[in-house]
Amino acid sequence: MVRILHGTLRAAAVAVALVLCAGVRSNAYPGHIPETLSFSNDTVYREVVVQQADTTWNHGASIRTNLFYWGSGTPNLGLEIPVAKHFSIGGNFGLKAWPRFFPGDNDKMKEKKWKHMLGAIEFRYWPNEMYEGWFFGLDGIYTHYNVGAVKFPFGMYKEVRDSRLEGDWMGIGLFFGHSWWLSNRWRMELEAGAALGHNNAKQFECGYCGTEIGKKKGWGVVPKLGLNLAYNFVKRRTVEDVIVKVAEPQAPKPIAAPSLVRPQLRDVSPKKGVADSLTETNLFLKPIAEYKPYSPDRVLRKEKELLYVNFEVGKHILKYNFRNNAEILDKIIDITGTVMKDARHQMAKIQIIGLASIEGSYKTNEALGINRAKALKTYIQGKLPLGDDMFDIQGGAEAWSEFKDQLSDLILAGGSNNLTVKELEQVMDIINTEGNLDNREAKIKALNNRKTYPKILKALLADQRNSGYLTIYYDYVDDTAKAINKSIDLLEAGKTKEAMELIEKQKDDPRSYNTLAVALFQNGREAEAIEYLEKAIALGDEKAAENLSDVKKYLKQREEYEKYLKEVEDYNKKVEEFNRTVNQLKQNTPSK
Repeated sequence: MVRILHGTLRAAAVAVALVLCAGVRSNAYPGHIPETLSFSNDTVYREVVVQQADTTWNHGASIRTNLFYWGSGTPNLGLEIPVAKHFSIGGNFGLKAWPRFFPGDNDKMKEKKWKHMLGAIEFRYWPNEMYEGWFFGLDGIYTHYNVGAVKFPFGMYKEVRDSRLEGDWMGIGLFFGHSWWLSNRWRMELEAGAALGHNNAKQFECGYCGTEIGKKKGWGVVPKLGLNLAYNFVKRRTVEDVIVKVAEPQAPKPIAAPSLVRPQLRDVSPKKGVADSLTETNLFLKPIAEYKPYSPDRVLRKEKELLYVNFEVGKHILKYNFRNNAEILDKIIDITGTVMKDARHQMAKIQIIGLASIEGSYKTNEALGINRAKALKTYIQGKLPLGDDMFDIQGGAEAWSEFKDQLSDLILAGGSNNLTVKELEQVMDIINTEGNLDNREAKIKALNNRKTYPKILKALLADQRNSGYLTIYYDYVDDTAKAINKSIDLLEAGKTKEAMELIEKQKDDPRSYNTLAVALFQNGREAEAIEYLEKAIALGDEKAAENLSDVKKYLKQREEYEKYLKEVEDYNKKVEEFNRTVNQLKQNTPSK
């Protein structure tokens, strides 16, 4: 019952225990080695602090008293004796032989009565060091009590409010706590736990009445909470610092890793032939690298380099003598035939785009455009031996992009050919808002009571009725240039081995020297790379000069960095030896 009573009084101290324990220092005393190293050109000595602690576990006996227990008016005393490095055995005894808080208060007219005796034996485990830090324990408790007319807090033990219990309680409990030093001999302990035990008591009707009204027996769990002031007979062991000077290894001065060489590469131009000279005066002749696929949003009328032939309104028959067709057709056949005969070039593609004006149904105009393109293709094939795969035939159908571009030009010009800006903007609005092409044409024709469309027909649509555009593309036969440029693409894609295999076959061509040197260098053949870079520089290759400068800079940086890495390796070995020396100092320094 006494354990039950003073346990109740100490319940509020659990939170205090957790806060106080969180700030207690560690009980380990390792040698202290600073992490920051200082170095100079001369030998540097570090003062290594080797802390020595007592390694014996017998710190002597300790007595204690529970301050919370004194709060119930009960004198109490505990004893703790170490029995192993991490284990101790102890006991607690408390006796309150008078009925109330003060010993002289024996007035029998007062109903309140609280007398008891408690004895306990306990075993403690100290994980770190005896009397230091956390501990865990097991205890056995016996108490004899005589309590009546006492009102306990939190509604506990209601049976002794209006009656008296006299009997015995025995149990076994588990507890834990924390100890910290106040001085070299005094300590404070805070502990908490719970016990399971059996109660056997008689119940009387009043505090001093002798009439027995029943018995109280049974099992129960009771709490434990204590704040102990402890005194150690043996003075607490202190820590002494031993300072030893140890020569430190010197760290090498850090240097950056060598920068990667970024090669300077430039595509090689094929050797020029007849086609290259013809492009200067014939803009419709282009290298295949400038090929531009057809899309409906292209405004062909603005591409001045295109050739175009003429067709009669609504017709797809190509007539040699219609308008200036004779001159254009002869030029097409002459230029194409010349390119076909050039040993350094070959025909790559002939692009023909057939268009029709916006007047008439879309379906009809779509067929008209493609048939006009085919008519020009048939004419060329009748004059020159070219297969169908040489032609890129595109039917542009109705030339709405051309028409919109014409409208925009006239709007910017402020109108023309009896067409006002307002009329032009009305037509543009219909184009932008009506998606169905046939409906679009019908709305334009109906605009302003059909007065606007005849003016558009005369001013803008005449040229659209007879359009067939053509571009001729050629390619180079220079396989060496292609191989060099392909090697450049492989190098830029990081495929160094494939590039090496390809470019090495072109090493007899001076145009390959710079690219070959880059491939050699990236494949680890550095001496050969420098040789070919010097050859390229002798021929005036500026990119090769930049590459050679970068390569020499890289090789110098790499040599310095490799030397630095070796120094770091040696330094790390010295650091390991240094740490072993420090550890030996800590281990071999005698204990106090």
